[in-house]
Amino acid sequence: MNVETAVSQVLDLIQLHSSEKLLVTDELTKHFALCLKTIRSHANTAAPSELTALLNVFVAGVRVEDFFSASIIADECGFLVDRGADPNIAVSRVLDLLAEQIVECRAVLERCSESEAARVSRVADLLLQKNALASGRELMDLWNSVVSIDQCVPSDVKAWSGLGLTVRGAMEMLFRSMEARQAARRRPFFLGRSYTLAHLNQAAWYISRVLGEEDDVILLVLHPEQKRGFRVAAEGLSNNYQLFRLLQRELIGDPLEGMILDDATANASQSLSRSDSPMWTYYQWTALKPDGTYTSLMDFNHLVLGEKRIRDVKRFNDEVVILLGRLELAGGWPESKFEPIHPCHCHRATVIEVLSSDEVSRYVKEIQEMPR
Repeated sequence: MNVETAVSQVLDLIQLHSSEKLLVTDELTKHFALCLKTIRSHANTAAPSELTALLNVFVAGVRVEDFFSASIIADECGFLVDRGADPNIAVSRVLDLLAEQIVECRAVLERCSESEAARVSRVADLLLQKNALASGRELMDLWNSVVSIDQCVPSDVKAWSGLGLTVRGAMEMLFRSMEARQAARRRPFFLGRSYTLAHLNQAAWYISRVLGEEDDVILLVLHPEQKRGFRVAAEGLSNNYQLFRLLQRELIGDPLEGMILDDATANASQSLSRSDSPMWTYYQWTALKPDGTYTSLMDFNHLVLGEKRIRDVKRFNDEVVILLGRLELAGGWPESKFEPIHPCHCHRATVIEVLSSDEVSRYVKEIQEMPR
């Protein structure tokens, strides 16, 4: 079976049959599983352009009315993205599915106890660790034990059971694309529901976690003493410790190229290995006094604190400004603050502009003269 035939037959199967039949009818289950296996085997060696073309066709299955079947397809779309397909192709449809599922999940909680809903979640989580179709009968048994059903499983139960699969597919896209994350954040209803369900469903917790990060932030970073300045684009940050590490990796270098010479070692080549411990004191712009000195470290209001977020940094003339000063208090950073949610999810800080010394002096002068 070639991959085009496999994709076509998967889309036909989910249109013609309910997920109940696909899960427990041996002939259908085997054929459906074979088609999905063919698609995955092809994806492991296909070029990104071919995977993107395949995803453009395959994503139509996300719109099927059966929530659990749609979740399986959303998960497969995520697999194609993981192998190299464009993460922005399918994200809109997958987020639409997620939004509908989240609404349906509220109905599960209204007619099932929290313990019953948690049981469905636990089995759904198991589906993330092994083949969903191979676990079909186990899932059907659970569906029957949680709610009184005959042959037709309520859509809200299917939505709750498939939520983890849909989220896994969505996360492959959200981890890899800031544009995808921004698209999700433009859906306030979706965001609110994700936060509501986060304590009951691990999948919803992942969504709320990654969308709670800060993206597409432009920072003005100044080192007044060395007359160095930069505009930096940051994305995927959940705390300022992550920002500090990235800034130290990005900004230290050859002074002849406008970069910062390491204050501690005065040797740019050595400093690159020291990016995992503080090398500067990070100040708010309000810390710089008219005489060029900084306020006391005891006044936390004038420091950029690691456990805070970029949104907590004070703005100067509508720009997010961070000042770098000599390291006053040596110490380490808590390693837990750098743990990624997913191996493919990266925190980034990119220098988009290097300021001249005259521009830095002008900004510093304006800051010193600004009334507090």
